[in-house]
Amino acid sequence: MNIMKRGTSAFIYDQSLQVLGRLPSASCWKVEYDDRQGAFLMETDAPSKPEMKVYGDHGARAEHILRAYQSRQGAHTGVILSGAKGIGKTLFARILALKAMDAGYPVIRVDRFVPGLAEFLASIKQDACILFDEFDKTFTNPSRDAVDQTHLQHQLLGFFDGVTKGHMLCILTCNDLGKVNEF
Repeated sequence: MNIMKRGTSAFIYDQSLQVLGRLPSASCWKVEYDDRQGAFLMETDAPSKPEMKVYGDHGARAEHILRAYQSRQGAHTGVILSGAKGIGKTLFARILALKAMDAGYPVIRVDRFVPGLAEFLASIKQDACILFDEFDKTFTNPSRDAVDQTHLQHQLLGFFDGVTKGHMLCILTCNDLGKVNEF
């Protein structure tokens, strides 16, 4: 039996409970959400290496971005990959995420909006690579009005701007740059 105390509450777990001080290096996670516990990370498989021939010098570009990120200690580094569908944005993002894992950084994939996402990501106090694939689709909701849609992205502005302390490599892919908040 393991007992975890948080505030004035105690929770009982079986022997499989592990308390980690950091996310393991070169691991891959996905942001999930539960109404009772809020946002959490679920371990997932690493991005797969491209099986087809990759044209261009993606490896060198990914290394360049990784070096830039590593040189900017204490600040987030953002990369936006935008353009028409099928030009290789997700492929390049995968290559960059794999390079980050090779360098020992955990990769965190965000593929849907969850309440409190910015605060949750800011609570991760270690270097990491965060991948927002298809940001323009994930953070817009056609069933909401225009004010609500921009609010989904506004919640992340402080995180992206570096208002919150941290050192993360944030990768965003999007098809329509016009659907991404101008700020």
